[in-house]
Amino acid sequence: MTLMLAIALALILLTWLIWRPAKSYLTYRGERIITCPGNNAPAAVRVDAGQAAFHSNARGARHRLKSCSRWPEQANCGQDCLNQVEADPAGTRVTSIATRWYSGRSCALCGTQLDHLDWTDRRAALMNDDRTTRTWESVPPEDLPGIFATNRPTCWSCHIAKRFREQFPERVTDRLEHP
Repeated sequence: MTLMLAIALALILLTWLIWRPAKSYLTYRGERIITCPGNNAPAAVRVDAGQAAFHSNARGARHRLKSCSRWPEQANCGQDCLNQVEADPAGTRVTSIATRWYSGRSCALCGTQLDHLDWTDRRAALMNDDRTTRTWESVPPEDLPGIFATNRPTCWSCHIAKRFREQFPERVTDRLEHP
């Protein structure tokens, strides 16, 4: 009975020692968009997720940045932007911001609802005023807030079709429908 209790306690301790670091790593990995306290402009940052995981069981451990789009010029900043990430880790993630922007919108070309985005294969795109399309991943993350304000959403199918028409116009045949 004592052996069973010791094994159960060891498993609980092991789970606690592994769970918190894993959860912390998953929470803080990935690129984020924050408002830089130094100039009130958007900046792309990465939290040092490995360090966050390593110190997750320590009290009072402070996160630190791994990279910032304002570095190396502002590399010695106080990293006050971490307060924004710590307050809303999921909401500052680039994919979360893009998902919120596309949510409830329709493709500017075909009208398809873009509520259920696939971030692994057929990614949504953007169309600017001159009707050029590009994927949102091709935009530097710190520029996304401005791009989202001036571009329209486009579905993957329309983006690919439009790019194909632009690159290979001799291979495209337009057919008019007859009633």
